[in-house]
Amino acid sequence: MKLNSQINEAGGKWHQMEQEWASALGREGGSAKVKIKPQYTGSSARPDNFIVEYSIDGGRVKKVTVQNQNGG
Repeated sequence: MKLNSQINEAGGKWHQMEQEWASALGREGGSAKVKIKPQYTGSSARPDNFIVEYSIDGGRVKKVTVQNQNGG
């Protein structure tokens, strides 16, 4: 799946979420549950955005929409 490079760079939304997940997984007994739904328009191979639902250590589910474009 084609991901805009800027959203995964340091400071980008995707990168920030990955850091949060990695931090949880790095703790003893820590967990991260993640569901990612790419959203497409037409026959494009690149998603327009991603709907990400995740929880850390069984806590409240966070829902984030990340635009697959510069700035996320």
